[in-house]
Amino acid sequence: MRLGVFHPLFLRGASPEWPPIRSASRVVASVMATGSVPVVPDMPGVGSKKEATARDVLMGVPGAFAENVVVIGGGSTGCETAECLAEAGAHVTVLEMQSEVVTDVGLLRKFLLMDRMGQKGIEVLTEKEVKELKAEGVVVEKEGGTETIGGVDAVVWAVGNKPDTTLEPLLKAKNIPFHKVGDCVAPRKITDAIHEGFRCGYEL
Repeated sequence: MRLGVFHPLFLRGASPEWPPIRSASRVVASVMATGSVPVVPDMPGVGSKKEATARDVLMGVPGAFAENVVVIGGGSTGCETAECLAEAGAHVTVLEMQSEVVTDVGLLRKFLLMDRMGQKGIEVLTEKEVKELKAEGVVVEKEGGTETIGGVDAVVWAVGNKPDTTLEPLLKAKNIPFHKVGDCVAPRKITDAIHEGFRCGYEL
């Protein structure tokens, strides 16, 4: 605590009896900066195969690696995740539903990333919308029909993030005034979170 500011680490799954929540009567204001969590689409077959998120892979979560991996999502995060897996020895295929991958960064960064992916033998398939996961592979839509990409040991989801608002109902239940900043408002760039955090602190 410094200058009367208490900054506890929020544990996911905390209850209203968690000490920082229980002592709400002393709280003048709070800042909710709980970030975001990866999106895992609700589609047939989810949970039937070995699955992980891009965040799991990039953070080195045990069990996120396999020999033949399909990364679903061809943004910069998905492609960098594919590169990370390939460096670890995996055969990686990136599936993107749009006609082009890595559209969320500048041209130079995209060129360098695509060049490295090519050198590592990463296969990129565009205009492939995933419809279902099966034991034998990943089912994608193709020209009005479907095809199954087989030989898949694991699937890695890289289709974006959503706000982590786990703490919000606890704060509301205790009538604790709070301000949301960063990705718990909407997933964006780190510069947005830094700016919002600064503004919030300044105004408080």
